[in-house]
Amino acid sequence: MEQPKKLKQQMVVTTDFRVGDRVRLSELGKSRAPRTRSQTGRVVKLPKSKSGGTAIGVLLDGNKLPTRVHRTYIERDDAEA
Repeated sequence: MEQPKKLKQQMVVTTDFRVGDRVRLSELGKSRAPRTRSQTGRVVKLPKSKSGGTAIGVLLDGNKLPTRVHRTYIERDDAEA
């Protein structure tokens, strides 16, 4: 009986990001994508809550198209006041 409950919890995705937030690559993101030129950008698309997705659309500075990035690869950029 515990297995379905555990699966339900895994499907729920809570993000700390909103569209328009400034973000930068986390240490994990930098290590997994070392050739990325720009390490900062803006969130342009969030995953659909029902799908349980973890990829966030980020428009990296200098790019014309957004890049899908796993939410563990980015963190909020608090340098911008």
